[in-house]
Amino acid sequence: MKNQEQHPASPETSAIAQFGYDLRKLRQEAKLSYGAIALSSYYSKSAVWGADQGHNLPSPNLLKAFVTACGGDPDEWIARRNTLAGAEAGRGANQRQMPRSQDLPAPDPAEASTPDEYVDALKKLREWSGLSFREVAQRTEHLPKRVAPSTLCAALQRTSLPSRKLVESFLIAADLPSPEQEVWLRVWQRLKDGKSRERPSSPQTARPDQVTLEQADDQLIDRSPGSPKPSAFHLRDWVLVDGEWREAEAGRPRTPLRQRIRQELRTWSHLSMSQSVVMAILLITVILLILVAVSGPSLPIE
Repeated sequence: MKNQEQHPASPETSAIAQFGYDLRKLRQEAKLSYGAIALSSYYSKSAVWGADQGHNLPSPNLLKAFVTACGGDPDEWIARRNTLAGAEAGRGANQRQMPRSQDLPAPDPAEASTPDEYVDALKKLREWSGLSFREVAQRTEHLPKRVAPSTLCAALQRTSLPSRKLVESFLIAADLPSPEQEVWLRVWQRLKDGKSRERPSSPQTARPDQVTLEQADDQLIDRSPGSPKPSAFHLRDWVLVDGEWREAEAGRPRTPLRQRIRQELRTWSHLSMSQSVVMAILLITVILLILVAVSGPSLPIE
């Protein structure tokens, strides 16, 4: 879109801007998003967005779809639109060229990651080509798959993928070059197979707070009470004995840090299991004592 069309036009600037403002007000009162209106019509989100921005008058068909979705009277709005179009025609304010005639590139379907995004791209392609539904049907008369106006209209209102043959015929009718047609069909097949858009993988870079095992071995020190602190912060000069760090004896082989940690974990694991066994025995003893106290002393049998 053009830079000057990024924001809605002020209603006081022109009659067309006021018309767009009234359309925006109608949409806001209906509490509909541009995407919701696009789903209920065969127009793309960008086309629906441009209808109420007040920079140009929407086409009668687009206006009818817009107003109908918002619950308004399309005949009343179209009559108002035609009045404005007749008033502005002399100054050429409403004459717009199709994107294709302005040498603008065709829409790129590669960004579509879902079937509804692909359908929206097809809507943009039809708007870019400037073809009506009848013109598409006329251009596909000689093809194996003729695309009737009603068929294409219904396909562009769904959120599911249209058939491959319909897409192939539509791309030919839009007069796209063969390489661009292949791109559209590859994306269609990718979505048909249930695959999302492939994103370029970014190189994995280590965060500043991530350190390697060797760095941790050099930097790790013990700060627990009663544990000796290494004079030089070098963990390889210390060994883990009974849960405490002790200075390695001269000539004593040093256990690698990874192995020392595993040994310590095993020790704590055994201690935890022993404690569990003791607690279970105590619990069973308490239960037995309670049962004896409740039942009372047994009477001798005469």
